Parts: sequence; structure tokens; C-alpha cells
Amino acid sequence: TYLLKEVIMKSLFVHIHNILAWFLFAGSIAMFFLIALSVFGASDTSVHQQAGAVLMLAALLLAIASLIIRVNKWNIILSILVLLLLFPGQGLFIYLDLPNEIRALHALNGVLILFLSYALANGFAQAEIEETNSVQTEAIASAD
Repeated sequence: TYLLKEVIMKSLFVHIHNILAWFLFAGSIAMFFLIALSVFGASDTSVHQQAGAVLMLAALLLAIASLIIRVNKWNIILSILVLLLLFPGQGLFIYLDLPNEIRALHALNGVLILFLSYALANGFAQAEIEETNSVQTEAIASAD
């Protein structure tokens, strides 16, 4: 029964990981809209900043889930990379006294986060639910 519980927990974390990856992908798209609202005067940048903080938390949870499930090396690498690009990466562009040409890389960093989160949600680094379900079936069969 211990193996069965472990397999069920891994399956749960695979689902959580995939939901977080899709959330980061959708959130990355939303970030461009939120900053455009600011550029065109419909809002200020605080909405963009607050949404960024939520995405940072989601990226932390994604990296933790990836380390728990350990489905493949690309999944772990990209999950941690998204966290590093969001947390120190985006913050460094904004809060350090850098030339504006360097700070403008903040937008390109956001595009990279968008692509990486898509790779985690639906691409080559996606957490494999099917593999987990086959292991789960084997564990249930052996428990009987």
C-alpha cells in the first residue's frame, strides 16, 4: 500500500505541475496585455507588478512539483529555469540601476518565459501523465 500511495501522490503532483505550467503560460500572455494597458494609459504598472508576483509564486510551486515528480531531466531543468528567469531575472532588469537598453531585455525575458512555460505545459518537457497512470495500474494490480 505504500507504493500505491506514492504512485497516487506522484500522479497528483503531475497534474498540479501541468496545471501550473498552463497557468504560467496564460499568465505570461496576460502580462503583455497588462503592460499594454499601462502604456496606453488605461492602468498603471502596479497591476503588471502584482501579476508578476503571482507568477513568481506559481513558478516556485512548479519547480517544487517538478523536483517531486522527477519525470525527465528537461522538465526539471526548464521548471527551475522559469523560476530563475522570473525571480532574479525579471527583478534585476527592473530594480538595478542599469542602462535602459539593458532594462528593455525585461520584455525579451518575458517572451522566453512564455515559450518555456509552453514547453512545460504542452511541449517536449511536459510531465507525462500516461507513464504515471501505467505505473499506478501496475501498483494496484500488485497490491491485490
